[in-house]
Amino acid sequence: MSDFQILTDGLCDLPDALAEEYKNVTIIDTPITVSSGEESIIMRGLKPQDFGQVAAYVDKGYSVHTSCPCIYMGDDEPEDLQYESVERITRRYLNQGRDVIYVVMSGSLSSTYGHVTGLYRELSAEYPDRTVICVDSHCMSTGLAMLIMDIIDYCKKENITDVKELVPFIEKSRAGIAHIFSWSEFSFIRKSGRVGLLPAFLGSALHFQPFCSNEYDEKHDGARVLLPVKSSVRGKEKFARLVAAFAKETIVDPRGTIIVAHGDVQEFADTIAARIKKALPEARVLYGPEWRVSAGIQVHGGPTSVHINFHRHQPNDFKSTSEIVKRL
Repeated sequence: MSDFQILTDGLCDLPDALAEEYKNVTIIDTPITVSSGEESIIMRGLKPQDFGQVAAYVDKGYSVHTSCPCIYMGDDEPEDLQYESVERITRRYLNQGRDVIYVVMSGSLSSTYGHVTGLYRELSAEYPDRTVICVDSHCMSTGLAMLIMDIIDYCKKENITDVKELVPFIEKSRAGIAHIFSWSEFSFIRKSGRVGLLPAFLGSALHFQPFCSNEYDEKHDGARVLLPVKSSVRGKEKFARLVAAFAKETIVDPRGTIIVAHGDVQEFADTIAARIKKALPEARVLYGPEWRVSAGIQVHGGPTSVHINFHRHQPNDFKSTSEIVKRL
């Protein structure tokens, strides 16, 4: 793998230990913007445990959203070298004689894919002897982390040296990664516009723990959308049992990897992991303090959000997922 570098977004939620282990992976910080009127503040380098800084602005009435990383070198580029532009980082590797592939967060959820594709088209013309590729992961959060882990394992197993060989692997692997998520406190998901005021109020009052998934749309055009598969799951224990049953029903390999991550609800994540291990005793379940979703992901679901990922059988779309959940 020494001939190319893999770039990905800060929202991939890869634990620090793995990020340090993967020398051929560079994680580009995803900034968070809080604003009120003409005031706008960009927050960078936040860890999962720093989300309280963002929540404090929300409590004051500020709007909050994640932003693209700085794409081009120029006046808007942060002075801190830790947050260099995508262009500067990419040029550094190209000038070292290395190829670059950017595995970007789902283009249906972020505009980063479109911006980086334009930049890489320009760099490809400027560096004709190098390969510069941007690939839509169709994933988010720890689902993107799982895809990065798959890429690293594939490179080691197959001794991949040509970055172009990764594209068909990514395009095949990304579709099979399940993205299940939920939350028990509805204020952040309501402010994101995905849940109305009344459903959010009822969800909190009735202790709903919705079973949601990042599914391919009915057009099968590559877009993935966040959809509530079953909104009326009452309580954490019922949700944990439903997730375990769904994983057992749909997972490709009963001995495969399952990620259970969370914003700041370790006990709930432990409950889900325990249920999964009971249903799939040979599975490799990754959970614990290191599996926290980033502050940027918590912007949308809040600190009570949980995320579960594994490789599932196809098709991975809303209709098939709904039918399975109804049977469980």
